Amino acid sequence: MRPEWNKNYTTIAVYAFLVLAAGLVFYNVLTFVPDVLSALQKLGGFLKPVANALILAYLLNPLVRVQEILWDKLTRNKVRPKIKRAVSIFGSYIIAIVLLVILFAILIPQLVNSVGLLAGNVPVYWEQLSVFAEDLRLRFPDVDQFVGSQMDVIAKEMQNILDALLNTLTNFSNIYNVTRQITTGLLQLIIGAIVSIYVLFNKDVFSAQIKKLIFAFLSREAGDRLLAIFKRTNDTFSSFFLGKILDSAIVGVLCFISMSIFSLPYALLISVIVGATNIIPYFGPFIGAIPSIFIIFIVNPVQALWFGILILILQQLDGNIIGPKILGKTMGLSAFWVIVALLVFGGWLGIIGLVIGVPIVSLLFYAGRVLVDKRLEQKGLPVAEEDYMPVKEEAEKIFSKQANKS
Repeated sequence: MRPEWNKNYTTIAVYAFLVLAAGLVFYNVLTFVPDVLSALQKLGGFLKPVANALILAYLLNPLVRVQEILWDKLTRNKVRPKIKRAVSIFGSYIIAIVLLVILFAILIPQLVNSVGLLAGNVPVYWEQLSVFAEDLRLRFPDVDQFVGSQMDVIAKEMQNILDALLNTLTNFSNIYNVTRQITTGLLQLIIGAIVSIYVLFNKDVFSAQIKKLIFAFLSREAGDRLLAIFKRTNDTFSSFFLGKILDSAIVGVLCFISMSIFSLPYALLISVIVGATNIIPYFGPFIGAIPSIFIIFIVNPVQALWFGILILILQQLDGNIIGPKILGKTMGLSAFWVIVALLVFGGWLGIIGLVIGVPIVSLLFYAGRVLVDKRLEQKGLPVAEEDYMPVKEEAEKIFSKQANKS
């Protein structure tokens, strides 16, 4: 007697076999993930000089373009392109090196002195802070327990941080490791500089090769769309980073001048903190102001209050005048999306995420807006946001109806 063949059971058995096979394949793939990640990490270490070179070339490219334009105007396009490009690259590096030398020659010694003075005066400041805390304890007995339990911890942590920072700037305990790190850093810097010069000199060739590759595998319309996205990405990041660096430098200089006029302590150190943290959009001023106010507070609480007022005025000046003049609107994003970008990318990538989060979200917002507008145009619908807002007359009718009911 022949057994009956049930197609349903056969189908279930085949699906079960496929699921089991897929599970085994997925498991085997997962076992190789650590090895793949390790290999990628090693490859990333090897390619780090190249990545540094690309970043350096990207930052110097606007300066090279400006010099090429100036050479065209001065020589009336009589200089050969290769000579003009070589001279512009050389001039860009000279300008960058001179600025860095001036910056470090002036800034680093002053920072070392400021940090050393701050670390050396911690006992004096601690005594003043203790007197203030004692006065606070007598006026507000409820805070006595909190002050007593936290003051010693705060003083110890602050002293450890300042000592560690001072040791990093002045003393090196392990000569071999420091020498190796410096040598490796210099070697990567030299390799990166050489590669960046090559990239800048041949940037037109690389651009042509990328376009050739795009149009070879995509249609003309898709290729043009992709190149438009690349252009938008380049414009967004270059305008944001260069503008933000210039804006932060202006804020730092204004902070130093203002603190010097009012004879506030540690003007250079605090101005560097304020200027550096100002690169972070929205939250940057608060990140820089809080530790700065605390540093001045342990020296003189009244001066800390004046500094808080000064930094508030300075940030209002930056947010309403300096920043908009340099950056325009905040990458076309509202404050809500700026906060979302900082929270998401800051939690994901830390400090780097805080810096690059806003331009990335701006690009995603732009891409989404272009896609939505295109779909609306295909349906014959308006694309302006005003067309989808409640009409004033309709709102008045709703309010009048509610008033009549009440």
